[in-house]
Amino acid sequence: MALGALVLVLWVAGRLTHAFDFYHTPSDSNAPSFHIGDRFFASPLLKPERLDFIVFRTRLPEDGTTIFINRLCGLPGDTVALRRGRLFVNGQDLDAGLRLAHHYSLARTDFARLPRTLWMDTTGIVPLDDSLHRVGLADADAARLARRAVRQVQSAGYPNPAILRTFPVGRNEDNFGPVVVPAGAYFVLGDNRQNARDSRYIGWVRQADVAGTVLGRH
Repeated sequence: MALGALVLVLWVAGRLTHAFDFYHTPSDSNAPSFHIGDRFFASPLLKPERLDFIVFRTRLPEDGTTIFINRLCGLPGDTVALRRGRLFVNGQDLDAGLRLAHHYSLARTDFARLPRTLWMDTTGIVPLDDSLHRVGLADADAARLARRAVRQVQSAGYPNPAILRTFPVGRNEDNFGPVVVPAGAYFVLGDNRQNARDSRYIGWVRQADVAGTVLGRH
């Protein structure tokens, strides 16, 4: 059976049985795990575990109720913190085994030679001065550039007003918490850490708002 026909059969079966639903991602907030237009299945019957991707509903003042996908990083009772851009849950560094993207600075000449296919987002491309550019890259791609790519990390003393509106203690995207996940809630992050609208900005995700656990991605 052709892949397209198989997807159609699965979609119809999921709609009829409510065992799973078919989604697509509209942004690169979870790159390199998901890119714009990627399609995937999620099941409301599968209980999510830490580091699974989940699909959930959230209500934003400017957008109303919206469907998001992010990685589940904090379960109820977990202590979650980001220190210099690295995720710690209950004191354990969870970033070591993940494929993530961050902002890096490159010399203008190196940036000019950088294939556009490696850009993880366009909002991260900012001229820092006459000689440097900032660009979102998958960490694995940045590593291949060796010393030419320098990861950008916010100073702990630099507050992010958008985060302060949700968690009213001086924090930013790279230095956050510690916070304890309350009962009945999750803490989620995007894999494209500096270009993701996640729990740092929208707050806790209620378990009741989870529409499904993504199948086949971890």
